[in-house]
Amino acid sequence: MLRLDVIAIKIDHAFTQTVGTNAVTASVVPQILAMPRLLNLHVVVEGVETREQADYFPMAEGPRPGLTGRPARLGGGLRRFIRLHNL
Repeated sequence: MLRLDVIAIKIDHAFTQTVGTNAVTASVVPQILAMPRLLNLHVVVEGVETREQADYFPMAEGPRPGLTGRPARLGGGLRRFIRLHNL
């Protein structure tokens, strides 16, 4: 990985959702987190939605919008804005 000039590891939300559960994949998360520690990489965690998940991933970088609420559907005003500005 060092030859690829990798600076971060992203934890997929599928693994994030297993925190605090008895899911089989929950046992993989500690091994995934060991890799960035050993290689001195940043960690980006996708889909943090609960306080328990946030506490489990204290090293995660970036905003955690899921802690303020679940994702919302785009409203008509935002859709118009996107269409008008060719975004």
